Amino acid sequence: MVEILFEPELLEHETQLLPKSFDAECKARIVALGCFDSLVAAVLRVAISEEIASPELSETALSLYYELQPLLRERLGFAPFYPALFSSIDKRRKRWVYL
Repeated sequence: MVEILFEPELLEHETQLLPKSFDAECKARIVALGCFDSLVAAVLRVAISEEIASPELSETALSLYYELQPLLRERLGFAPFYPALFSSIDKRRKRWVYL
C-alpha cells in the first residue's frame, strides 16, 4: 500500500514520504488489492480531502470507499461484520452519506 500511495524516495530536505497524486490509476490499484488496508486508505483519503477542502480528492476517495464495500464483504469474509463496520464508519462521517 505504501508504494501505491507514496513517492518511493525522500526529497533532499524531507523527513516524511510525500503522497502521490490520488488519481484513477492509484484508485484502480487499491481496488485490485481489495484488502482491509484498501478500506483504511479510502477512509483516510476522504478525511484528508475534507481537511484540505479538495472536491476532486473527495470524489475519487468516496468512489473508492463505495466500490470497496461489496468487494470486502465477498473477499474477506466480512459478511457477518459488514453492516456494523460500514454503519460505524458512516455514522462518524455523516457528511459522506449526503455527497
